Amino acid sequence: MQPSTNAKRFVLFLPTGEQQEVHLLFIHFLLKQHGHVVCYLGVDVEYENIKGVEQLFKPDYIFTLIHGGYSSMPVSKYLTGLKSTFSQTNVLVTGPNLEDLNVEGIVTLSSLSETNLFIESL
Repeated sequence: MQPSTNAKRFVLFLPTGEQQEVHLLFIHFLLKQHGHVVCYLGVDVEYENIKGVEQLFKPDYIFTLIHGGYSSMPVSKYLTGLKSTFSQTNVLVTGPNLEDLNVEGIVTLSSLSETNLFIESL
């Protein structure tokens, strides 16, 4: 599928400890279906690897899913660090139980339908 003329660039990954790859693959499908360019890093991605890809790929969005298996540090601390490192890139996170998460600069999509609406709005 060819990217659309207004295609956005996305990096998709799951942090170390997250295993919800099927959800992330479906988001990958939705993004491609809407003509966006996607760099899919997969599961158990170390923080340092995202930095390298971000410098080479220059995404508009970094997109991850946190379902609850992530435990090496509090979710809010992880996301704050992610946004701090990638301050010029939009950071999106989806997953259950994130409705009350309020991290400055992070867009939280609390359901698949909300994620789909966001993708359709681009």
